[in-house]
Amino acid sequence: APAVALQTDGGDTLDLGAWLRESEPELNTRLVAPVIETTGDEQADSQATPQAFKAGIARNLEDADFDAHYDLGVAYREMGLFDEAVGEFQKAAHAPGRPLRALEALASCFLERGEPELVLSTLASVAPQLAGGAAPAEEAPRHVALCYLLGAAAQEVGRVEEARSWFLRVLAIDYAFRDAATRLASLSPPAR
Repeated sequence: APAVALQTDGGDTLDLGAWLRESEPELNTRLVAPVIETTGDEQADSQATPQAFKAGIARNLEDADFDAHYDLGVAYREMGLFDEAVGEFQKAAHAPGRPLRALEALASCFLERGEPELVLSTLASVAPQLAGGAAPAEEAPRHVALCYLLGAAAQEVGRVEEARSWFLRVLAIDYAFRDAATRLASLSPPAR
């Protein structure tokens, strides 16, 4: 943008844009929180620190920073804060053109929380292209985790034939992927 200069009474010029930029605080990913005073109530004290952390992150993280939301979701998940991780992965899934890694992470959270129906719902939009082979063959290794999650969720809700189909697809791509072979073997034999 072109600089806007103002001339002062003394003949000097002032770059208004630069002056405004200097007066705005710079966003920073470094979180500095005030010291939290302990109250003696252990439960309240243990909740105050994560709340201060989340408030600091919210102040400094833009909604359109999809990579940061994904990374924060991973951090929350590793800390066992699944509700927070889910929220961050949902934000990251809105990334234009590349939401698959966020959808995979989101579905993994739901599976770990014992919510297979949410796994199936989360991946419903990509399941047809995975099942129908619409994705290019060179992308299959990147999609193996999505197929596994769909198989595990289908198995947990009792959709045996659907689970079998997903696990067969996983094994065709990567026979050693997680416990797909064991899960497939544990399914009842197909009806003839």
